[in-house]
Amino acid sequence: MDARLHTKTLPEVSTRIARSIASWWQVFGPARRKRRVVSCNCTGYGLLLLTMGLLAGCGSTAISQAEDAELTIQRDVVFDPTNDLKLDVFRPNDQATDRPIITFFFGGFWQFGGKDEIQNQMLAIRLARRGAIVILPDYRLYPAVRFPGFIEDGARAVVWARDHAAELGGSPDRIFVAGHSAGAYIAAMLATDGRYLAAHGMSNARLGGAIGLAGPYGSWFTTNVTLGSIFTRATPAEVLPETFVSPDTPPMLLLSGGADMLTRPSDSQTLAEQVRRAGGRAEARIYPLIGHVGIMMLTPWLPSMAPVVDDVIRFVRAQSPTRLVITARPGPRTGALVAYPPMPPAPQAGASSPKRSSASSDNGGHGS
Repeated sequence: MDARLHTKTLPEVSTRIARSIASWWQVFGPARRKRRVVSCNCTGYGLLLLTMGLLAGCGSTAISQAEDAELTIQRDVVFDPTNDLKLDVFRPNDQATDRPIITFFFGGFWQFGGKDEIQNQMLAIRLARRGAIVILPDYRLYPAVRFPGFIEDGARAVVWARDHAAELGGSPDRIFVAGHSAGAYIAAMLATDGRYLAAHGMSNARLGGAIGLAGPYGSWFTTNVTLGSIFTRATPAEVLPETFVSPDTPPMLLLSGGADMLTRPSDSQTLAEQVRRAGGRAEARIYPLIGHVGIMMLTPWLPSMAPVVDDVIRFVRAQSPTRLVITARPGPRTGALVAYPPMPPAPQAGASSPKRSSASSDNGGHGS
């Protein structure tokens, strides 16, 4: 595997930034001003500030991520030749086996973004340095596809992770789905609606767990003026994770920022409660003063003020005991955490526990 990270020249970075700004302007620009909600306006400015920080961090030099002796990194692996979809793999540079695999989906309103964005890359690096194997896949975006096309792409990435787990040093029974914003929604749907993975001969109940960062899970986003057209071909029941929660739902960790002005932190709390009421295990955590973008990164190259990596590693380790490095952060970062309420401990080895099965076959399949 190629142990080097991509080196991006300043023109390449500038082009990527320009495309992101153009996408946000199209969604939240003056033509939408009278119809958008205030929270979208705030978030748009937040992203603009983030972009300015990125430019400041770049200066006049190229953005270059040097070779990392701790990690083996493989770039642009094709996992869906039909749609030319690729993924990146980050894994600890040792001979350990049966490591957990985290398949992480990027955010971007299902309309823009990609695995190569710096916040996704840096999160993957930090998680891999703590002992997990991290896979960053791309997926198709609107208007090329509508719901459920991007979820079907996510399912193909998860199946690829299962099929290649052994050669990566991972376990096919310790695969976690995760994501930020729109990617968190994809992860939640793969964990709750068993039809997507069942189409490839895999059970959602076989997942190690699901992790959502600032995800939209409630019905509000399906009628949003900038997002509703993505879901026009589906009923609300088909779109919402809550429709499919059951005792078979894998354990879930739903993280959100209390200052998130784009998605609703209450979505994480509500979905966690629904999973628990259905007999599953779920935990929601709200980070005070953390926003939608800040839950991923404070600024380019600087981690979030929220203990996201710590919490994700603790969750993965609880479901999949293995050699993961847990570093407790001292002081207010951890102390400011608000938990709703803690998830029950996982069954101990040898203890009896309900057997999780795949979703019922009468749910049918999905078309793009």
